[in-house]
Amino acid sequence: RSITISQQHIKKRCKRYFKFGAILESISTLTGIRQQDLVTGGPSQYQDQSSGHGLDYHAAHIIRVGEINDELKRNHRPLYEALTNFIGHTQVVAREANLWRSIGGSIDRVQSDRLILLSRIRFRGFMDESNQSAIRMVLIMLKKAIKDHAELSSAAMEWLTESFEDEGVLELFKYGKEVYNSVVNGEFLKRYANPQ
Repeated sequence: RSITISQQHIKKRCKRYFKFGAILESISTLTGIRQQDLVTGGPSQYQDQSSGHGLDYHAAHIIRVGEINDELKRNHRPLYEALTNFIGHTQVVAREANLWRSIGGSIDRVQSDRLILLSRIRFRGFMDESNQSAIRMVLIMLKKAIKDHAELSSAAMEWLTESFEDEGVLELFKYGKEVYNSVVNGEFLKRYANPQ
């Protein structure tokens, strides 16, 4: 697979976290499993590839969380497989974009440790002050995670700053709502349950 520019990988990790929140919320809606019980924090358990480009490149997760709920695996196997494939997706990036003691680890820890904060965004609802506040809290959290790594995060910082404005928050909410609806209407299963 092709190599992703580090700046774009970091930006994608930030934006995809909102997509992940919408996916978890919609799976919760469909299954009755509480959103915060669908996945655990911790080391990645699923991976779709190795880098194949030597030691200077890593197959880096875009979303980093731990185990997926066993009840989902037992009772909702297609959704479990789709979520496994989504979480396991990686991009091949330069090693420095994925190091635990650097920006990669900072984003890993935030994504894994802040799942309850992410679940405060309710994409199935309406844009209101509560959703606006929750979106901004996640944006601030992501900014804090990458701020000390300017050489790798300027594109992501620019996106996060723009997204913090009223129009950006609304765009993120619309994006999340589209993702939520794509899970509910089955598009997510078509794309991720049996990826080609």
